[in-house]
Amino acid sequence: MTTAGTRVLGAVLVCGVTAASSAARLAAADGILITVSEREAADKAPRTIARIQVEPHRARIEDSHQGDAEVVIFDGEKQVMRQINLKDKSYREVTKADLQQARAQVSDALAKMQEQLKNLPPEQRERIEAMMRGRAGNLAAAAAAAKPAYRKVGTDKVGPWTCDKYEGISNGRREDEVCTVAPGGLGVTPADFGVLTEFQNFMLNGLPPELARRIPLPTLGDPSVQGYPGVPVRRVEYDSAGRVTRVTELSGFTRQTFAEATFEVPAGFRKEAGFRGLGR
Repeated sequence: MTTAGTRVLGAVLVCGVTAASSAARLAAADGILITVSEREAADKAPRTIARIQVEPHRARIEDSHQGDAEVVIFDGEKQVMRQINLKDKSYREVTKADLQQARAQVSDALAKMQEQLKNLPPEQRERIEAMMRGRAGNLAAAAAAAKPAYRKVGTDKVGPWTCDKYEGISNGRREDEVCTVAPGGLGVTPADFGVLTEFQNFMLNGLPPELARRIPLPTLGDPSVQGYPGVPVRRVEYDSAGRVTRVTELSGFTRQTFAEATFEVPAGFRKEAGFRGLGR
């Protein structure tokens, strides 16, 4: 994923329904439609940033940041990701090996760049490093940040559910806050989120661990890995001054049956080589 594009998948919110009616709908079909919303500050209106269609072993992710032109399909059984560009009618097929190669190339390029910078005069090196930070500051900061330590700080209400709040502390400051519920509280089982957890692990092959961790998929991971129990239903991010910079929630969560074509590359699309990143 490109830097901020790792945020296109969200936490969880069901709007205008009760937990009982939600559970009844969830029992009616094999797939789940998840709609993710985001607002960039506490006082901003939310906007839809992604639609995720999930079945037991595959998922389709539509990234609204790309003007609905980009679709990602993940096949959990084959461990293959397909990047589909609806605008130019093309697609790319990506494996774990492709991601590992891409990650190695990026790491090698960065190492060579750092070596070259050592030979520049201090003032020139400082200017170039400042420019790099300006263009890729979020990427560098995210990759370098320590994994937050989460602690429970209370409960809250998200949609129809009462959720447990966990505050993430990193380098002595509050980095984020997640609110989680047990799978049963959503009317689902851990298996319903299995393919999204697989996708997150798949992306670890192509992203630094700290960036892959920040892909806010509605997963049910190992608490010892993700730092908190349950499924995130909301994530709030903070800047170094403690101000809210982003709130990611789920604006839709319903059980549906999807057509087979939902998880296939459209006929006539040409295949291209390589991995070009995802999202923003």
